[in-house]
Amino acid sequence: MKILERVEKFPGGLVVIPLLTTALINTFFPQVLRIGGVTSALFVDGTYTIIGLLLFFSGCQLNLSQLTVALKRGGVMILVKILVAFASGFILMRFLGPTGFWGIPTVALVTAISNNKPAVYLALVEKYGDEVDASIFGLLCLVSMPMLTLAVLGLAGGTFDYMEIVTLLIPFVLGIILVNLDDKIAKMMSGGTVIMLPFIGFCFGASVNLFNAFKSASTGFLLLIIYTVTTMVPQLAADRLLLKRPGYAALASCTIGGTVVVIPAIVAKAMPIHTPYVDVAVAQLAFAMTFSCILTPFLTKLWVKFNGDASLS
Repeated sequence: MKILERVEKFPGGLVVIPLLTTALINTFFPQVLRIGGVTSALFVDGTYTIIGLLLFFSGCQLNLSQLTVALKRGGVMILVKILVAFASGFILMRFLGPTGFWGIPTVALVTAISNNKPAVYLALVEKYGDEVDASIFGLLCLVSMPMLTLAVLGLAGGTFDYMEIVTLLIPFVLGIILVNLDDKIAKMMSGGTVIMLPFIGFCFGASVNLFNAFKSASTGFLLLIIYTVTTMVPQLAADRLLLKRPGYAALASCTIGGTVVVIPAIVAKAMPIHTPYVDVAVAQLAFAMTFSCILTPFLTKLWVKFNGDASLS
């Protein structure tokens, strides 16, 4: 049936197609994914386990001789994302407050801009980038958690859970240590990231209800456009001008992650001023996240098509 061949023809298909599959199941038959035992553990509750494995496999591909380059590339991309998120957050809260504009609450916009989906990034750079691009996966995971959104919105008296960062670093660093002690481990683990990609897609899709996503279609679409412009333009500029890279990795990093659907509630709990906007923010973010997983791979593929080979030094 050539299922894999067809899936791989779709940009980011190893993540996006499984995500849309479980999103459809969750929308019409949600209990199918939650019958307990292995099914629930694999498709609903296994997100962080799979992320941990992806981090480990990613670390196994990073030789210490590449670490400086990885930090340089990843550090620039993350710094640009943080600067854009803080600028957007401070401007919105200073002049518009939590209401936001055009029907998009500030918590929705800041959550989107400060988020990313490392799994889609990894799926794209596995195809278009190089080994150093892939090794940045672990760094992107660090800024895909709610901490950056909380910091941007200036939570009064809020504290950061540094253990959340530590738990992400442990499997990533362990992979780095092992591969630098024995290079045969890198060969053994080389296919691990590709194997895990569909499973992380299944887990993210299990939290998406397509009906809820389409309820806020108009404002969700507007949020998607704003997110795409405010993240892709500065990221692409930094990748091309500062890093002298072709820009594929920069575009690949601009996808809204599945964690966005829970962040507004976390923010509202710490900062009640955002509570009235949680429901609409979640609906808008679910819509924008779903179509971001489709739009970003297509835009990355178009950029590759019009800019030639990715193998620039």
